[in-house]
Amino acid sequence: LNAKLMRNIRPLDQFACLVAGATHDVGHPGNNNGFEISRESDLAITYNDISVLESMHIATAWQVLKRPGCNILTSLDKTQRKEFRKLFIDSILNTDMSHHAAQQKLLAELIDCVTNSGIDLDHLDHSELDNDDNKENGDTKLTKDNPKLSRKSSMVSISNIPPNSIYADPVKFAKVVIPLMVHTADLSNPSKDLKLYGQWAKRVVQEFFNQADNEKKLALPVTAFMDKEQTDLPTIQVGFVNHVIRPWFDLWGRLLRDKNQGPMYQFNVNENLKFMQNELEKLKKEKEEKKKLEEAEAQRKKEEEEAKAAKKKAIEQASSSDKKVNRTFPVNNQGQQQQPPQAQGQGQIQQQQQPQAQVGGAFMNDAKAVALSKMGQAQ
Repeated sequence: LNAKLMRNIRPLDQFACLVAGATHDVGHPGNNNGFEISRESDLAITYNDISVLESMHIATAWQVLKRPGCNILTSLDKTQRKEFRKLFIDSILNTDMSHHAAQQKLLAELIDCVTNSGIDLDHLDHSELDNDDNKENGDTKLTKDNPKLSRKSSMVSISNIPPNSIYADPVKFAKVVIPLMVHTADLSNPSKDLKLYGQWAKRVVQEFFNQADNEKKLALPVTAFMDKEQTDLPTIQVGFVNHVIRPWFDLWGRLLRDKNQGPMYQFNVNENLKFMQNELEKLKKEKEEKKKLEEAEAQRKKEEEEAKAAKKKAIEQASSSDKKVNRTFPVNNQGQQQQPPQAQGQGQIQQQQQPQAQVGGAFMNDAKAVALSKMGQAQ
């Protein structure tokens, strides 16, 4: 609202913008419309699945405004109150992210319309001072002694703007630009100083994680980008800033050329994006290191198990070999080890044959015994 381009907006419309911005999330339960619709909550039923939370914010805020001591609209007449309420409602409804693509298209068209109205946005950007400072000097002209440019001299006079231009009608212009501004305020965390942005990023992402946990408990479809088992804060923020925030604020940078407006927002967005990208790289390296350690530990355990199995097998093989070599047999009544049947039979034959061979051998070697044998045969 402080940008030079916005200074033709009526105070009533500015007021509606500020109140809408202050109350656009009042009573927020910490989850999104999809969650309310999936579980068919009372809010989803009440508002027929259409901009559920945004409708609730509007109703809650308006109920508060009607309370005794809270009605800040008492000075408005009926016509003004009606205009205020209409712009107030439109502004909060347009914070529904399902409308973001349409809002971005509208913002681009607005930039073209303003540019085609004859307003020199680039020249306006180089003016560091407007009517207020020039009025103090009693001079609104560009001179050698007063090189600062006034708002009126930096843009085409309203009377010279094409009648069909959106900027020629301040009320019409406000109806378009103020809902865009409130939507921008709703998305503005990444455009703020890093310290403030970091705090809000943590809170928003924690809300995402809580919603995913509740979806699991209620057996609802789990929103993937909110599941802490599948994502993390830097990943969420880098994706959000790259695909939603930076394109959006690049458009505002074209429209609001004041150095403390569009350019500042763009600078903060880019700095915050760099920070989150660095955080994401750190997290990736940590995950890689953790994965390597886990793989190394798994390999160590595997090798340890394989070594134990090999040792056990070797012991079993050695034991089996010893049993084959030192196999024992039953013991007889005399305490002697019995031989296998075949070996036992062979031993008896040898014992029977051995004496005969000995006796026969001795007999045949004795001459007298040979002679007696012959006599016996003759008889």
